[in-house]
Amino acid sequence: MLGWLPPVSREEDLMKPSLEGKVVLVTGANTGIGKQTARCFARMGATVVLGVRSLERGEAAAKDIRQCL
Repeated sequence: MLGWLPPVSREEDLMKPSLEGKVVLVTGANTGIGKQTARCFARMGATVVLGVRSLERGEAAAKDIRQCL
């Protein structure tokens, strides 16, 4: 696990803008701030495309992000 995300209350979820129907591309999304950014966009309902150099590490990051949703 890279980094720590505080638990999000239901009220905070309701205050976030919805990104449903939007597609975002996050480069460097297999580690660090790119991965955290991708996770946040996914939590907001966007379709997230991970831009990575290593397919293996990208798939691992995608699996980790999906588990956190």
